[in-house]
Amino acid sequence: MNSTLNGLLDWPADVDAVVVAPVFELKSLAAKLGSRTKGQLVAEVHSIQSDNHVAHQLDLVLPSRKLRRRVLTATHGREDLYPVEIDAKCFEPMDEPDPDWHYPVAATYPEFQDLLKDVLNSDDVRSAIHSLKAQAELVD
Repeated sequence: MNSTLNGLLDWPADVDAVVVAPVFELKSLAAKLGSRTKGQLVAEVHSIQSDNHVAHQLDLVLPSRKLRRRVLTATHGREDLYPVEIDAKCFEPMDEPDPDWHYPVAATYPEFQDLLKDVLNSDDVRSAIHSLKAQAELVD
């Protein structure tokens, strides 16, 4: 075998990286919110399975008033956890969508984390958090 050619071929640099299943990453995020808000505001993850796909829904929940706001839906194959599509309001086009438009897809765990950061720091999610926290202060 040609050693020069062999030196050019190798597995991707991230082959030995730590990788977490999307549902576990979302559940970890959910647990952090409840801890940070001392339970005033929590997040829940619900999974829905079809024949070929699994969709994980991450919701903000204000338990005291039974209010819920969807943050995102992460969808992947039943057997292939990556790539994963992220359906979140912050990714929707402002104008009329292009017929070829689609929600972003993370091919890898780091890409998934980057998309989650974008969603969690979006104006939509920040507004939902503030709205729910303000609702908690309302007296019936």
